[in-house]
Amino acid sequence: LEKERSGSGMNEQMFPDLKDIKPPVEATTLPWLGIVIVFLFVVAAVICVVWILKRRKADLKKVLSPGEEALAQLEKFRLDSLQTPAEISALYVRLSDILRRFLENRFGLQAPEMTTEEFLQSLKSHSQFTDPQKKTLEEFLRRCDLVKFARESPEADEARQSLELIKNFITDCR
Repeated sequence: LEKERSGSGMNEQMFPDLKDIKPPVEATTLPWLGIVIVFLFVVAAVICVVWILKRRKADLKKVLSPGEEALAQLEKFRLDSLQTPAEISALYVRLSDILRRFLENRFGLQAPEMTTEEFLQSLKSHSQFTDPQKKTLEEFLRRCDLVKFARESPEADEARQSLELIKNFITDCR
């Protein structure tokens, strides 16, 4: 015992800056760490639920028929803003595109990929359309070609009539 005491005294004399070892500290869990983990879990769960609901909502959206889809696109036009020849020309391009896509989706015709002449030629062999419907298509598509390619500038009233013509045609074919 005396040797131990004298040995430790000697260490204190030789190394006065050294301090004794601290006793062990009892491990404690930090309460805020648990709160943070729970919070992150709740946030992740909320994000997952919102994502699933949005995805389900998109899946549950009503699927429109080709006629309903075309008519919905036609309803977006604001005819009161047609003032310049460029705006009217753009309207005819869009009307032609909507009509051709409708014919493709509703009747399986490859109208968007065909020229007007090719389409009108193929139309002769289709019994799905009445003669007045075929005549309407021919007149409208030829009119569109004049506007698109010959730079003809129809009046705004004529553009409105063309829009109504296409709406009526699509409604009749639904």
